[in-house]
Amino acid sequence: QAIKEAHRVIKKNGVFYLSVKEGKGEAVLPDNRYGGVKKFWSFFTKKEIGHLLEKFGFGVIERGVNRKSGTYATHPWIWLICIKRNR
Repeated sequence: QAIKEAHRVIKKNGVFYLSVKEGKGEAVLPDNRYGGVKKFWSFFTKKEIGHLLEKFGFGVIERGVNRKSGTYATHPWIWLICIKRNR
C-alpha cells in the first residue's frame, strides 16, 4: 500500500529513496535498543522489492545493501533510488 501511495503522490519522473530490511517474511521480535520492546518487522529480498516497485510503476536507478554494523543496526537493509515511470 505504501508503494502504491508513493506512486500516486510523486510527480512524473520524480525520484525517491526507499530502504527496507533484508530477509524473508515477517516477524515480531524484541528490539534491544529500546528495552526489548517487541516490534513488527517486514523483510524483503532484493528481487521481491524490485518486483513490487516495478509492479506499481517505478524503475530502479540504483540499489545496494548495507550490512549490519555497529551496535545500533538490527538487520542488513536494502536501499533503492527509484524513478516514477510514465504509465
